[in-house]
Amino acid sequence: MYRGIGHSYIDRYDFQGAGFVLNPFGMCYKKYEDSSGNAYIGYANCSMYPDGSGTLYDLGVCVGKSGAHKVFRLSQGVDAFTWYLLNAFI
Repeated sequence: MYRGIGHSYIDRYDFQGAGFVLNPFGMCYKKYEDSSGNAYIGYANCSMYPDGSGTLYDLGVCVGKSGAHKVFRLSQGVDAFTWYLLNAFI
């Protein structure tokens, strides 16, 4: 993270450690903070199991005027609902 005189931005990132399987199709990234909002890197619908079963989470980091903030919440939205529905029959 870089925070200069102007807006903050994410110049590099790295995810380390075991625990969650990150879904590359669920990646969202905004490098620069601007008037419309914070910079962020995140992954939607992450599971702790390689087959994607179990509870899904949204994980990431937001970078803005007041520093960096983690994002860790239960997945929301139609995509998470659909995955839960389909996973029940697998």
